[in-house]
Amino acid sequence: MVPYYMKRVITAQDVPEGGDLRVPIGSLITSSAREVAAERGVRIVERRFIPSFAFHVGLAFRAVTI
Repeated sequence: MVPYYMKRVITAQDVPEGGDLRVPIGSLITSSAREVAAERGVRIVERRFIPSFAFHVGLAFRAVTI
């Protein structure tokens, strides 16, 4: 189990060939990942996870400009 305070690190290897890359809000996105996303036209979208008891509300999304 990963402690809740650890941030996810997004690297160039995590960037898909196209579409959107959805990451948790507060993730650390490397500059190389941002460059690769820009080259591939991938939009990085941060999402906040709602605790399991509140899933009826859904997920909150916000787009991040590169």
